[in-house]
Amino acid sequence: MGTLVAERWLRHRGRLTHESTTAQKVLAGLAIFGSVLGGAGLILLAGFDTKRYTTLHRLFLGLFMLGVALSAIFTVIEYLSLSKHNRENQTLMWSALSKALVATVLIGLAIAMGVCLSRGLELGDLYRAEPRWKVRETGTQGPRMEEAR
Repeated sequence: MGTLVAERWLRHRGRLTHESTTAQKVLAGLAIFGSVLGGAGLILLAGFDTKRYTTLHRLFLGLFMLGVALSAIFTVIEYLSLSKHNRENQTLMWSALSKALVATVLIGLAIAMGVCLSRGLELGDLYRAEPRWKVRETGTQGPRMEEAR
């Protein structure tokens, strides 16, 4: 959130490429709003553990992911608009594309996590599962893998 606010302030002061349309200013504000939403979700997520507050923990996890995704989407759209109005500055286009790549990966992982949670799959289940193979010392020949019984 702090970086988005600082970026907005630097654009206003003329230290970064100036926003030329009202839409760009609105997109910057929406990106800041998304980051505030994500930050609130993260703070609340830290306060409610999964053992005692499973539903609230997942709700705030969703709030955090939604806020981060909205912030990323609005930032990408803002940068695309900035690069469209400032064609001489190729850095803006590359920045928009890199932010879009990161946002796509982030949203894809959030969807995968949502699917896993909706099906009852959790990472902890993978660690608690019984191992299929176990290592047995065989003396001088070194370790040997055999199927667990």
